[in-house]
Amino acid sequence: AMLGELAQLEGVPLDAAIRAAELTRAAVRVIVLPVARLMSLLGSGALNVLLGALTAAHNALAFVHADTTGIDALRDTVASWQTGVSTLPISLEAYLTADITSAEAYLKALKHLIETHHSQPAHV
Repeated sequence: AMLGELAQLEGVPLDAAIRAAELTRAAVRVIVLPVARLMSLLGSGALNVLLGALTAAHNALAFVHADTTGIDALRDTVASWQTGVSTLPISLEAYLTADITSAEAYLKALKHLIETHHSQPAHV
């Protein structure tokens, strides 16, 4: 009965929790870590510098009546990063050394344990 409860806690199936951990790990690896490296290399003003460069690029393109859609979208993304950095659960620099795989590994091991016990014959 306990293994059945562990397979779905608070209405969240174990497979959904594993998928969320996989997605989180991928997002940290692809988005958060590069931004953290950039900020570590250039300092806390890195996003300000990048925003300034994107604004200058927008102004230059607008001056010659070129399409600024791509630059504007990138600038909006960087601006959202700048705003969101303060809401992260740990400092951005802490992600450079954070363990981003153990939650996923734990959930997968738990799933394997549950599947192994469900496949074994019941003892009387």
